[in-house]
Amino acid sequence: MNREEIDKYLREGEGTKVEFKRDFSDQGHSFAKVMCAFANTEGGILFLGVGDTGNVLGVDKPDEAIRRLTGFARSCSPSLSPTFGRVEYENGRVVVYAIIERKPPCQYQHIFWKRVGSSCERADLDEVKYLYEKSRPIDEITSTGKPDLDQALLSQPYTETFKPPRVFISYSWESEDHKVWVRYLGERLYQAGIEARLDQWFVKPGESFTVFMEQEVEQGDFVIVVCTPAYAQKSNNRRGGVGYEQQIVSAHLMAGTARSKFIPILRSGDYKPGPDCAIPTHFLGIAWIDFRDDAAFDKSLEDLIRVIFSKPRFAPPPLGSPPLLQTSSKLDFVHF
Repeated sequence: MNREEIDKYLREGEGTKVEFKRDFSDQGHSFAKVMCAFANTEGGILFLGVGDTGNVLGVDKPDEAIRRLTGFARSCSPSLSPTFGRVEYENGRVVVYAIIERKPPCQYQHIFWKRVGSSCERADLDEVKYLYEKSRPIDEITSTGKPDLDQALLSQPYTETFKPPRVFISYSWESEDHKVWVRYLGERLYQAGIEARLDQWFVKPGESFTVFMEQEVEQGDFVIVVCTPAYAQKSNNRRGGVGYEQQIVSAHLMAGTARSKFIPILRSGDYKPGPDCAIPTHFLGIAWIDFRDDAAFDKSLEDLIRVIFSKPRFAPPPLGSPPLLQTSSKLDFVHF
């Protein structure tokens, strides 16, 4: 698309086929949900770096933005392949866009989404079948007849039967870069079908952080502990929100909660006791996942996802049959 075409969309505003996003501060899963809804309805265009009123805000790193949007598109089922583009304005601000073609039936986190005006809503099975029928060429319909979609669609986990695992991310507010990294981790978990609960997304002004912590540790299937030296110091010394979380965790462990519910991931520092140790005292000696090398992020993330879904990378082989071991009744004499 050229500059004039984009300006026309920005003037007309959001609607059935258009969505504006300021940046990635919105919950990551909403990007995939919008793409899924576009694919199930009439297709559409997602603009990144644009305010709610169509004002151009710009994107700092366009290539990185396209990479992340590609990840959101691939988290849909079936995977989507948007057409990406960008346009630069006189003030140097860059707008990135993704064109999503119509491709029903499409799911995100085992939910079918549809576009209604400028919002996304869940679609029931009958609606999905209707959308699918509308997308088929007329000659295909007349030659093959009506397909049995009930078995095809219901063979996949659906909204009513699938419950995504819920994880609470516990971390220390030690720097803005660290908060951004943790938020990115949460976005990648959402893309993998895991409901990541993060205070940056779910605690609104005026709400209690401590209540949020208590609820999430209680209700979550797992607690991901992002370990850094600063986190360990606050936890061991019972300081701040991390110190309060440590008390909650200790209470749960004493009450019999399985230690495997808590997954330490090492973001920086060392795992051995010492001044740079990043593992809180109550987690020393248990297995952890190494996230210190950004170049190996995807492999570490896969390890984490495998733990959450109980899908280990390696499994023991099938148990074999006992070997045939002969027992002799013959007496053997020992000669001295």
